[in-house]
Amino acid sequence: MYVAPRGNSLPRVLRISPNPARRRPSARLRRAIVAGLTAVACVPAATAGAQTFTEGWESFPLADWTIENNSSTIGPSTWMGGADTDAFVAYSGTPDSYVGVNYLSAGGVGSTVSTWLISPPLTDLTQGDTVSFYTRTPARSTNPDRLELRVSTNGSCDPGTAATDVGDFSTLVTSVNPTLERGGYPETWTKISATLPAMAASTGCLAFRYHVTGAGFGGANGNFVGIDQLEVTDQPDDVVPETSFVTTPPTATADNEIWFTYTATPLAGVARIECRLIGPGYPDPAFETCGASAHGWTTLPEGTWTYEIRAVSHGGNVDPTPAAYTFTYDATAPETAITAGPTGRVAPAGATFAYASVPVGDATDFECRLRSAGDDGPAFASCDATGLSVPGLTDGEYVFEVRAIDAAGNVDATPAARAFTVDASLTPVDPTDPTDPTDPTDPVDPTDPPVDQPPAERPPTEQPPAGLPPVNRPPSGRPAGRPPTAVAPRLSSVRLTRTTFRAWRSGSPFGQPQRMRTTGGRGSWLRLKVDRSVRLELRVSRAKGRSWTRLKGTEKGTANPKTTRIPVRGRFGGKTLRTGRYRLTIVAIDRATGARTTKHVTFRIRR
Repeated sequence: MYVAPRGNSLPRVLRISPNPARRRPSARLRRAIVAGLTAVACVPAATAGAQTFTEGWESFPLADWTIENNSSTIGPSTWMGGADTDAFVAYSGTPDSYVGVNYLSAGGVGSTVSTWLISPPLTDLTQGDTVSFYTRTPARSTNPDRLELRVSTNGSCDPGTAATDVGDFSTLVTSVNPTLERGGYPETWTKISATLPAMAASTGCLAFRYHVTGAGFGGANGNFVGIDQLEVTDQPDDVVPETSFVTTPPTATADNEIWFTYTATPLAGVARIECRLIGPGYPDPAFETCGASAHGWTTLPEGTWTYEIRAVSHGGNVDPTPAAYTFTYDATAPETAITAGPTGRVAPAGATFAYASVPVGDATDFECRLRSAGDDGPAFASCDATGLSVPGLTDGEYVFEVRAIDAAGNVDATPAARAFTVDASLTPVDPTDPTDPTDPTDPVDPTDPPVDQPPAERPPTEQPPAGLPPVNRPPSGRPAGRPPTAVAPRLSSVRLTRTTFRAWRSGSPFGQPQRMRTTGGRGSWLRLKVDRSVRLELRVSRAKGRSWTRLKGTEKGTANPKTTRIPVRGRFGGKTLRTGRYRLTIVAIDRATGARTTKHVTFRIRR
């Protein structure tokens, strides 16, 4: 029977247990408690090597161990040496050569015990080192105990101050009876062995933490535990790691976010990854510690770079063959030049174009398109790097465009363009004649500026609609007797009364059956003048970068030879327009000859 002190203002409480450790402490045990309290002020002594470290607690207090009692309420006891041999004797050595701790480390009813026994600093702690010790509690114990072995991983050995703190000892090596099960703590000397996990630092401390909740005076948990024969054995490190990449960027990239992921084998034996980046201005940099599994940059200068990584084991063994990867960061788009092809007015025939990047060889791919003058035309499509041949062109004005793409995916934002006119009134000539001005192989200086408009002597026109006869437009000096050339309608004073519109909630103004609303809430009108009765076609194109993308669908109407006012309303080809910048193309077509004139106005849709 043990009489637990409650303080002067509380009655004495009797606690009965067959456990001998619950009996009133002997004089020897009381002396050990006093010695343990004295040892609280101890500080770590000189660093001890971790190659082989043993402790048998032959004497106490230990000058090179530290005791910290962080219990919720500090009790009269703490870690003690030479404990009561009536409970049990040491595993080896003299009967009292072990260290122990009991529930009286905490005072109060149902308090939390958190008292620490911290080793001196140990050098060369590495993953794979083995730690073993013997521990037990008295026989027939009815109050469960719990003991933790923890290790500091940052080179410091501070357990914090509160009962719930672990401080620098955030890494749990092993726990004896972690769930405080009754009968879960060994009642005979039992060897506990564990392996240290990966260490963030090579110097640290081991710590035993007696951690019991619901202990103290009158608590249901906590009794008495002893520890003997602690041994730390260094794991020999003969591992030579191998390093490899998991993911890499393309060998040529225009993306300024460049990332690598990597690994090493055996992963458990790797202490750190070292890396370096070789490139412009950095011919031979030193290796530095980098991320454990990934590394990247967002501000690299353009150029060719080589990234090397190597793993280092816990014992300092370095991968002798670092993994290496070479890539090019290129954010500059190539320029494009048309070096051969038709120009000016040519007879009906096929057209062959040649082109190149500037500088030559900077591109790995080309995209081309052939469109009618004044029209947005089809989308760009991949074309052969050696050139493009287009057979069977009919009367009309055309623009050929080509843009270069380099290995990093950069696209020329200003495609090279060449305008030409196919005229059926011209007689085809031998293309091999060096004097023929329509020779499609006529070389052109690649530094000539791009051309994206038809020749100045003719207004821009489009091909006649299907079914209408081709329009022949011979040059000046037409022989007598040839039918006169059809004259295109005169289309003038083309404007929108308002050019900024508010998008409808369910779409755009073109997606509603009502009139387009401007930002001022009023409608907009298309005003124009024509010199004859014509058929009108209205088309919409959306701005995309520095070009226009035509939307499918056409609005048709008529106009008479006077000022015409057309409300801009209804669906446009069934399309719902998003916010953005748009171009409205107005085509006036002569009803008799099919001759046409094209004008453009722009407008914007905002939220």
